[in-house]
Amino acid sequence: MKCKVCTSEISQDFKIQVMGKSKYDDYERKSMGKFFDSESVKTCVNPKCGESFVFEHGKVDPNARDEKGQKLSQNNAEHFAKNRCRCPKCDTDFCIGCKKSPYHLGIYENYKLRKKL
Repeated sequence: MKCKVCTSEISQDFKIQVMGKSKYDDYERKSMGKFFDSESVKTCVNPKCGESFVFEHGKVDPNARDEKGQKLSQNNAEHFAKNRCRCPKCDTDFCIGCKKSPYHLGIYENYKLRKKL
């Protein structure tokens, strides 16, 4: 967005002042959706942040381990690679599938087992 008078780029801070944070965030999401697949545009779950950004799946690490040092199962490693997200603005770690923060490393299979019972 450029100024009609001087043609210089309008700053993000000025846009937020004029539009308000909520409307600006909606504008940004819609703008990003024009350039990227709308499924890849995510919003931070931290209510103090709300940053929108493009999320890309990671690569599956066959040697990934949980907090206790135990090797993740193939299903858990795949879930981690596809769903674990860290906001680039505030570093909040969360699951893009269920929006839980922090990301629930290693409990994907336990959830599937409980769901079957």
